Amino acid sequence: MERIKTLTFAPGIKIEFDKNTQNSYVKGKRPLIDYGFQFSEIYSEIPSLDIFLAHKHIAKILLGVDKYINARLSVHRTEVLHSVQNEMDARQILELVFGDFRMDANKIGHPAIEMNRDLISLFSLKKVSPFPLKDASKVKLVDSLFWIDSNIKINAETFALNLQLKELDIRIIVKSAFEIFSYLLKAEAYFLALNINFNYSMAIQERILHVLFRNLGLGFNDFLLKEGRLNNRIALEMLRQYTVLSPRRVVDLATFMGVAWANHQMDKKGGSGRLDFDSYLAELEKHLNMEGRLWEIDHFDHFMKDLQPACETQFILAVILDDNGESIFDLAFIQILMKNFSYLNVALIVNAYPISNNISFPLVEELLDDHYFKELFNFFSSGRLKIVVERQRFRSFELSHLFEETRNVLMKSNLLYVKGANFFETLQLVDISRYYCFTVFSLTSQILTGCKKNSGVFAKVPAGRTGYIYYDEINIVTLKDIANKID
Repeated sequence: MERIKTLTFAPGIKIEFDKNTQNSYVKGKRPLIDYGFQFSEIYSEIPSLDIFLAHKHIAKILLGVDKYINARLSVHRTEVLHSVQNEMDARQILELVFGDFRMDANKIGHPAIEMNRDLISLFSLKKVSPFPLKDASKVKLVDSLFWIDSNIKINAETFALNLQLKELDIRIIVKSAFEIFSYLLKAEAYFLALNINFNYSMAIQERILHVLFRNLGLGFNDFLLKEGRLNNRIALEMLRQYTVLSPRRVVDLATFMGVAWANHQMDKKGGSGRLDFDSYLAELEKHLNMEGRLWEIDHFDHFMKDLQPACETQFILAVILDDNGESIFDLAFIQILMKNFSYLNVALIVNAYPISNNISFPLVEELLDDHYFKELFNFFSSGRLKIVVERQRFRSFELSHLFEETRNVLMKSNLLYVKGANFFETLQLVDISRYYCFTVFSLTSQILTGCKKNSGVFAKVPAGRTGYIYYDEINIVTLKDIANKID
């Protein structure tokens, strides 16, 4: 049997890959169940249909899963996709269920109620950042195929831990998710396969799982909050070990913690059912020290200088954080800065609800009540720290979906500090000078930065410039190119 498989991703785009390739890691995890099928196989089997027929097939899949789950768990779930009579209604319902990226991820009801709601149409997207999938390299497309496979399987397995689901149940749900995603990607002559970016891809995958797991025990939001709360607890324990933290050291920790966390996953429950904090923290600290040595772009001194204007009038620093865990150290960094610079005001922009492992408003509220952040809480009470709540179901904010309040706050800010490679890829707000801080890890971040995997980036991008220019897979102005021109 041949190992090399050829797949038509979209018309004119054929990719080859070794079908025995191992699943990709997602946040340091791989699927635990032997499924016997991969996303690439399902994708190959699904035809490209018009939107009306795609709706019909997806509705049939959902109905089959609902009947199975209702019988298996003795629950009653009403249908999500009701029958339609024309293509226009099919398009709008599919976009409401799978493409409303400002909707609370737990609220999945009958879409007919909101048929007239304004949407940024999923099936008429134009120019997404950093690039649409049709402009990705074949290496990136292969990487995405295996990432999709792992992401859906891992998320399904993780959420199923809280439910009375067996391996067979999870396989049925995962296969259904693969089929639904394939129909969506290939509908309308492969429109989404050609025009979405990785951020949209992740959001649609998660939305599909929300629909398939709806009304089963703990909601997705509650589950993600529980996971994020545990990660923050671990990071707080680690943070409290440091009696003295300089701004430089805390930035090192905040930047390299995320990858160390993912690369060196340990059993959070341990053999006794309790978290072994000592061994977990020792392991993290060891790898942080190993991985925190290489900064390929380091504009930390520029950042500290930019925070000290010639005239110490009111200065607004807008901040966008990334994952739980590492954000504990970012909040410690903000607290230090606000203590050192009495004129500094901070606008902290966070999502209303949790997406993946991203920190969200409910957990920021909880952290402000922790004694460690008492000074940050005082800054919040006095008005120097403002929390701006964004509402997107993307892992990193999309400019086209920003709320007006968020835009206004950003436009009034003197400087923007952005954590996370995903946010670097999608949030290129050229109206304001900004600093991007993250560890280069994914293939996309390596392509756009020109930096090596696992290297650190603390990069200034002046107003009027983007952090990269992607013409095609060969012609790219990288972040490193831009950084080399900073005095």
